Amino acid sequence: MEKKVKRLNRSKLAFNFKSAQKIMSGQEVIEEMKRFTDNNGVLYIPNHDDISDDNLVYYRLKMDYSKADEKAFISDADNLVKNIYDIFTLCKKVKIDSEVFLSQENKAKSVLPQNLFETWNTYIRDLEVKGFDDHLVKIMCGQEVYITDKHLSKEEIAIWHKYMAAKKVEAAKRIGRGVAAYTVIARAQRLLIILELGAPEIILNNETNDLIISLAIHRFAKTKTAVEKIV
Repeated sequence: MEKKVKRLNRSKLAFNFKSAQKIMSGQEVIEEMKRFTDNNGVLYIPNHDDISDDNLVYYRLKMDYSKADEKAFISDADNLVKNIYDIFTLCKKVKIDSEVFLSQENKAKSVLPQNLFETWNTYIRDLEVKGFDDHLVKIMCGQEVYITDKHLSKEEIAIWHKYMAAKKVEAAKRIGRGVAAYTVIARAQRLLIILELGAPEIILNNETNDLIISLAIHRFAKTKTAVEKIV
């Protein structure tokens, strides 16, 4: 049977790119969001968390640009990106794998200057939650969106969702409540790891832009809903 092609009104979709030629600034991200937000405060963006073709969805965001300070966001976004790249550069200079000390506070504190340590402590340090099976956590490797591909039992899936819910609570405690608190931290960690792996520039650009977009969603979106159609 021929696969049904989903039609998309791309004129209503912000960040409609497959590969980024450059890293967007915080200013450019917020301008793009405002340009595509309709009179009802609705913004559609591609699903940046699960790119599986068999589960193609978009995010419908209800935006409130009075919810946070735009100037503060722009400054915070640009500084976050700069600091993550600086953390990676410094780690390579002292010959420490930046991926290794995601959870090693003493090592991070001994290597990083105060401003970079604050970024590490807020956005990079692993989110620790207790009372869950380490084996199950390792099986999933943080990839909640691919849970159905792991052949887990219903009980294991239920435990995994409780684990992710606990992680999201910890993320909100660290960077403030918002619909993308966990995603921001996960993206910051992912960017550092991809830098460590020596990914091509175009992949680094995409990952960096996704991080900035996630931070903007966290600051300005009131709700985030996965939808199959853009209306």
